[in-house]
Amino acid sequence: MAAKIRFPLQMVTFFALVGFIVELNSERAYWFHSPDWFWGRIGETLGVSLFYGFAAGLALWVLARTSYRGVHQVVLAGAVFAWTVEGVITPVIHEAGPFDPFIPAMFAGWHGLGSFVGLFYLVRRLLIDKRPWILAMASAVYGVVVGLWAVTTWLPDSDDLAAGLEQGGADPATPGQYALTMVLVVLALALGHLLLDRVWPAEWKPGRAAAWILVGGTAAYSATWFPTIPYAPLRYGALIAIPLLGLFARAHRRSGPTFFQALRGDVVPLHLTALAPAALVSSAVYATVWAFDPDEAAVVSIRDLHVMGQMLGGGVALAWASWRAVRLGRAEPIVEPATVASRSDNI
Repeated sequence: MAAKIRFPLQMVTFFALVGFIVELNSERAYWFHSPDWFWGRIGETLGVSLFYGFAAGLALWVLARTSYRGVHQVVLAGAVFAWTVEGVITPVIHEAGPFDPFIPAMFAGWHGLGSFVGLFYLVRRLLIDKRPWILAMASAVYGVVVGLWAVTTWLPDSDDLAAGLEQGGADPATPGQYALTMVLVVLALALGHLLLDRVWPAEWKPGRAAAWILVGGTAAYSATWFPTIPYAPLRYGALIAIPLLGLFARAHRRSGPTFFQALRGDVVPLHLTALAPAALVSSAVYATVWAFDPDEAAVVSIRDLHVMGQMLGGGVALAWASWRAVRLGRAEPIVEPATVASRSDNI
């Protein structure tokens, strides 16, 4: 009886922590760039982590149904995550019309690559592989990306500035304020991965109960707006059919380790210091641009290049992942997995 209760609680904690980790990129590092806004929204952070936990849970549910063959599957699952966040939990992906391809590509880059593949998968992969120097370099690259994006909050039409006005402050974050915020983000990320390591499941073969909980919990967020956009269900279904076709391709129906088995390992707490360059480099980039005091046109150019990079990155990564899934499927004959999870693991 204790085991039957312990495993579901472990998985609930696991999904909450994954939601917390991906939220740090999708929200904290992306929108809120002063410590006042950060501290003033701690409760919101925890609530939004649940919001993201459901979307991440659906992506992980799909990964758990197949054997793990490589990072291309995580890219495909990242698209499921991204389009569930912005296409079911919120209606943003539908606001540009039923046929717009650019917004979905941007979110595949922002949420999919940045949050799900980057802060969740890549950090976990490098930690369990004991490669802190590679993680430090990746953290530095991430610092450049988020540091430049933070500069765009200086624009008058910035959503981040509007969020700041709600908190009682109208000015963009100073370099010192931004540096402190990024230190808090990195510390939260390190803590999230340290705790995630403690609850990482040896295996998870999701049953019907998990599917109903994840689908029902996610759909509940859309209850107020889904009926107002008639084409939203069809658009969302058409979008996620793209990564789902790749995820359930021939290559992923062969026997082999699952995603959870492939990423099972021990995190060395000292290696979490390899995340520090994200805070150091982003703060240095922000302070450098601040010192040059660029005009509005220059900041607009930074924003446009950043958004274009997300669109191209998301679109190209999704195309590559789909091609990789098809190519692997043609390489070898299918061998159905022989292992079946015990009843106690099916939730």
